[in-house]
Amino acid sequence: MKPFKYFFTRLKAHVKASPAVIAVALLTAVTVAFLASALIKNAVESDDSDKLFKIGVTGATDQRYIDLAIDTMRNLDKSRFSIDFEIMEEEEAKSLLKSGDILGYIRIPEGFVSAAARAEFIPVQYVSEGLDTALEENLMKEFIMIAERLADSIQKGVFGIEQYLSDKRVDRGEIDEITDKFALEYAAYLLARNDTVMLKVIGEDADVSTLGYYFPAFALFFMMLFGIGCASHLVKRDMSLPKILYSRRVGAVSQVLSENAAYFIFMFCFVFILLVLGGWVLTGDHLASITSGADVRSFARFALLTAPAALMISSMQLFLYECVEGTVSGVLVQFVAAISISYISGFFYPSGFFPQTVQKIALALPGGAAFSYAKRAFTGRVSAEYLLPVLGYALLFIVLCAVVRKIRLRGDGA
Repeated sequence: MKPFKYFFTRLKAHVKASPAVIAVALLTAVTVAFLASALIKNAVESDDSDKLFKIGVTGATDQRYIDLAIDTMRNLDKSRFSIDFEIMEEEEAKSLLKSGDILGYIRIPEGFVSAAARAEFIPVQYVSEGLDTALEENLMKEFIMIAERLADSIQKGVFGIEQYLSDKRVDRGEIDEITDKFALEYAAYLLARNDTVMLKVIGEDADVSTLGYYFPAFALFFMMLFGIGCASHLVKRDMSLPKILYSRRVGAVSQVLSENAAYFIFMFCFVFILLVLGGWVLTGDHLASITSGADVRSFARFALLTAPAALMISSMQLFLYECVEGTVSGVLVQFVAAISISYISGFFYPSGFFPQTVQKIALALPGGAAFSYAKRAFTGRVSAEYLLPVLGYALLFIVLCAVVRKIRLRGDGA
């Protein structure tokens, strides 16, 4: 039997077993889809929600420019998206701090503004509670230092403008109007960080959206689990057919290549249809906020681009099945491998949650290489840097599978 003939034999075997495989795969797909949908939706809603850290401001808040400084921070500075400052009585602040409704509160001392104008800084106290507050305290020290300097600069500028306008005999009401306008514009100018600083987040996932992270993750997770449903016709319970092929000069490498090609085509066809259907569901009106303008064609393109990852995973699954002899042990090995590799590779949680050492190990593993490639494939920016490791792992698993097959054939006296 020639290798090409054996390939078609294996493909027919997969098709023949497809009803059972499809039943298991659909059940797996539904489970994965529900999990993916929940995680994606939760992540998107978390990104869109306004979760502010609340900071109380107490003490001598009736001093001139204190309310102006707070209003400026609340309305003009970019920190308004993460920190909300609220003027309150100290007793109220203590109560809210104890209940956890505020992160802490600032106590402004009497004469703070006038002292700052004379370059005499009276310390502003930040009050918080908890054992792990080192980062929080350092951040607040930085903020208070900036606020003190801001108040000092505004006060000095206002004082100079008042002196100048008074010498020019301008009306007091007009002076107050001009100085207030100056103070507001000057504060806005100093806090215009969006125009002076560009934030750049470095790292592999810096430019990956929520959908662009979880859709490839669960596409790969489904591929990992797909092999479990194929256990009945992938596990070699006896070596009679491989031995016959081997005796007819169809070697271990040819056998493995034929089996791999047949299984890869069978799996990829199913995965392609599933990913396109998944994209069609996600582009529906009820989930439009998640897809952010993506259409079915972009999901179809991604499905095609996952072929190298599917080849790597199918090769890995065949290698694992080659190393066992029973169906139960084969299913167990596949399940443990799928869960462990998916977890450490960041399919369920972003890899940033893990220590740096674990992240580096995960990137070097087959799952990490496939995931890095799949995330780039989702954006359509595939490069050799991410493709070659995936193909390299696919080749490695094929070689290892062929080595194990040869050992088994010789061990059985072929």
